[in-house]
Amino acid sequence: MQYKAAIFDMDGTILNTVEDLRDALDHAYHEAGYELHHTLEETCHLFGNATHEAIRLGLEQAGLDDAESVVNHIEEIFHPYYVAHCNVNTKPYEGVKGLVERLNKKSIRCAVVSNKGDTAANKLAETHFGDLFEIVVGNRKDIRRKPAPDAVLKVLETMSIAAEEAVYIGDTEVDLATAQAAGCNCICVTWGFRTVDELFKTGATTIVETMEELEEKLYE
Repeated sequence: MQYKAAIFDMDGTILNTVEDLRDALDHAYHEAGYELHHTLEETCHLFGNATHEAIRLGLEQAGLDDAESVVNHIEEIFHPYYVAHCNVNTKPYEGVKGLVERLNKKSIRCAVVSNKGDTAANKLAETHFGDLFEIVVGNRKDIRRKPAPDAVLKVLETMSIAAEEAVYIGDTEVDLATAQAAGCNCICVTWGFRTVDELFKTGATTIVETMEELEEKLYE
């Protein structure tokens, strides 16, 4: 069966955002009075379940106070800075734009569902992909974030497409759980924020290592 819709995660799936996420996170910690600095690998493992959880994990791993009020304060610093600096080093993964263009030509409708803040998600999607994605939904107050299925279900409702006719494509355990909650198949990619072994351990059954493999899976 050829899918009618392909819904993509953003960070680690269609865009390599890790440097800008790391820099914004370190900036927010610094402005809040914490001298925390992360490697790119550490940043990958902090993100996946939205900024709030990334900030909390960073504090927890450093043995610092991760009370809700502290996390909220740092998050308030992070978001405006990240929106202003989200495209300094960010770039699409090689081949992804061509893939989405081909999917559109084959009438496979494309969307993005991300735990990235909605403003930054839409800004980056438009900057790097123009109008190739029909709908882009980021983290916002009126929709529960992944792994809740709400955003994926909203996209499918808007498109009038059944869950079994769509596939969710991502790079973390959060994406897998989101797809399962929404009733969609899931394809996990290895070029993002988790390794092959990490994906296997979280129960992923369809894992691709190249853009060509991903495209083949979408037409099966």
